Amino acid sequence: MPVHIPASLVRCILSIHKFFHAMPSPSPSSDDFTALVDKCLFPTLATVKEWNIEMHFNESRFGELMTGAFVRKLYFVKASFGAQHEHVVAEIHHRTSVHPPVRYLRLERVGGNKKLQDQKRRDEQQQRREQERRVEENSLPALADTASESSRDSLRKRNYDAMDTVRVVRKWAPTNLVYTMTFTDDDHVPSLEDLAIAAQVAHEEDEQYTLLEHQCYWWADTLMAILESTVEERYRVKKLYHEERKKDNEVYKKKTRSGKLRYKWVDIPVYNRDEVSVSHLNSRFEACKAPFEESRLEKRRLKEEAEFFKGEAGRSAESQRVLEEGQRVLEAKLKAAEDARQASEDARQASEVARQAERLEFEARYAKLVENFQSGLPLTSAA
Repeated sequence: MPVHIPASLVRCILSIHKFFHAMPSPSPSSDDFTALVDKCLFPTLATVKEWNIEMHFNESRFGELMTGAFVRKLYFVKASFGAQHEHVVAEIHHRTSVHPPVRYLRLERVGGNKKLQDQKRRDEQQQRREQERRVEENSLPALADTASESSRDSLRKRNYDAMDTVRVVRKWAPTNLVYTMTFTDDDHVPSLEDLAIAAQVAHEEDEQYTLLEHQCYWWADTLMAILESTVEERYRVKKLYHEERKKDNEVYKKKTRSGKLRYKWVDIPVYNRDEVSVSHLNSRFEACKAPFEESRLEKRRLKEEAEFFKGEAGRSAESQRVLEEGQRVLEAKLKAAEDARQASEDARQASEVARQAERLEFEARYAKLVENFQSGLPLTSAA
């Protein structure tokens, strides 16, 4: 059975729909904006790649909040919680706020998801394990050094996906410091964007985590090297808290064929930068930063051109209005002058007609007198 819907009900529904459709959408609240800032600029936890993407994707919404933020101080921290670990803490200030809140960002490299990149590496590791087992079974003293080197090789070649992360530290007190780097001039400091790009460059230098080569030590020092290279030496002050290390130790355990665990201390070399590597890193940093700078310059140029053409259009419109107004005034003056000339001409013609009429009347009277005189008639007083 078909359902009949009254036309009045349909009109009522349509009117309600139009009413709500015409209502202005609420503007985003300050709480929403704060949440966006925390997510993109000062995340609770994010990879440096995600951090860069979020920061630059929402750049137009942040304005001075992003461009005015800069790094005042860098803390190179060595933490020890069972295993040795190094990371960098950046102290962020803001130059456009009257009382800017100081924020701290912790940047570090961790082991990642512990997955090997492909089956080939798994096969290589399996072969090394088999070789180590054969060395242990033979138990030959002459092969002890070979086993140790094989162990180091195994650790060196064991590549995992590196997780280079950034996270905000709500309450932080400087502890376990190796050294600090303070930037003394507000006009020569790394920006928050520089920090993000430097972290991305350090990540792209080697995206694989290796215990003996590109671990947290290497990544933290690489990040510091990039940021230091962006500022001249006279504008930064380094304060050393502990003697910088040449190597560190890490315990390595493996299971023997009998099922017992065997522990061995392995020397982990600490990355020492040189001038060549620093120059290379700075070049990479400038190359990564250049597209963002060019994009901003292009947007600024387009904005200035739009404002220029808008101003020119406004000036052209004003000039056109003034021209049209002057044309109207001139036309009015010309019309008034023409009217005055026409009135004067009309008056002149009227005067000429009046004089012509008087002359004709005078000639008629004169002819009458001459005629009376010739006929001998007496002249009258009227004559």
